[in-house]
Amino acid sequence: TELPDAEVPPYLSGLGVDDPQRGAFEARYLTASAAAHDRFNRFRMDAGLAPLPKGLFLETSPDLNLLLTPTIVRRERAEPLDPARFVYLEGCVRSEGPFEVPVFPRNGGPLVYVSFGSLGAMDVGLIERMLAVFDRLPARFIVNAGGLRDAYRAVPDNVYLDAWFPQPSVVAKSDLFIHH
Repeated sequence: TELPDAEVPPYLSGLGVDDPQRGAFEARYLTASAAAHDRFNRFRMDAGLAPLPKGLFLETSPDLNLLLTPTIVRRERAEPLDPARFVYLEGCVRSEGPFEVPVFPRNGGPLVYVSFGSLGAMDVGLIERMLAVFDRLPARFIVNAGGLRDAYRAVPDNVYLDAWFPQPSVVAKSDLFIHH
């Protein structure tokens, strides 16, 4: 979650809870986000809202907050969230069935799954450029093209491209997952 807590590593840091670089990361984050944060606070004040503390871009509701964080990655917090106000929806956890890795015409190398979500799948030009790169690599690629599957005419023989995949099952069988 992006809600700060002494027992939760800083948002976007990739650090562990007790990492000695925490202070340096937090200082750098505040510096890097200062201009955007200032603009955001001006926008809030123009809308009649109070500014937020430095580095904080969201505020919690006094009534109800819905969190997508699944149990498996939820952190113990120094200041636990009130369960009456913070409801975990397990939104990132899906059970959509099994997936069998297809046989590729060029079937060697590690398996890479590529999915950029609904909006990312709309960037046909980006995915076509990626396909051209994938064609030169000694790997197999499963690429989620979303609703624009039929926009792709030339798909390399080491790429399996489709509109939808049962993502948890595909990730479990992949050597690498490239995502947004």
